[in-house]
Amino acid sequence: MSIQIRVAGVFLGSPLNKTFEEPFRQNDTPKKILARLDKKKALGRRFFRSALKGGHATLLLNGDKLEIPEDLNRRLNEGDEISVLSAIAGGCRSASAIQKVSNNDARDGTP
Repeated sequence: MSIQIRVAGVFLGSPLNKTFEEPFRQNDTPKKILARLDKKKALGRRFFRSALKGGHATLLLNGDKLEIPEDLNRRLNEGDEISVLSAIAGGCRSASAIQKVSNNDARDGTP
């Protein structure tokens, strides 16, 4: 069996959509799998290490978000899928920040 690794998004200013398969080894972790791909220079020198360390990527395991670095050593199972997605600019503010903006708008009459 194998582990499937999908990489999608914009990295270093270029769109990227690649899929890799790595043989499953007992005691594999996302960290070990991505290190093997870096060693093979699958996407260039230290691509995965740089993307994850710099906070430029989100890591999913079977569609569930992994916390970096805490979950990088989570044990994998045969057939698992790792997704590496580029960080998206912008995003949603926290509920408290939205409430603060809303309160400020109410005070100054902004609709």
